Amino acid sequence: MLPHEVMHLIGIGGGALSEGVAERRTRQICKKYNIQCAPVLHSKESKLIRLMDQLVGEDIVTEMGFNRNRNSSLTSISGR
Repeated sequence: MLPHEVMHLIGIGGGALSEGVAERRTRQICKKYNIQCAPVLHSKESKLIRLMDQLVGEDIVTEMGFNRNRNSSLTSISGR
């Protein structure tokens, strides 16, 4: 199974945000542990997540990708 798809199995759903988080975090993990990945499948979504990481931080963006209740994630961003 592709690492990106494993991300979906452990909690990241669908949609542009979720696809971008799954793609970006998969790439980060594969690079860290020297795991070969498939070619980039979601380049636009991954670019969006990279920009969001820079703006609000990886932790919040990852939470938004995994958390089905995005309102609580948005509340944590607005509270910073």
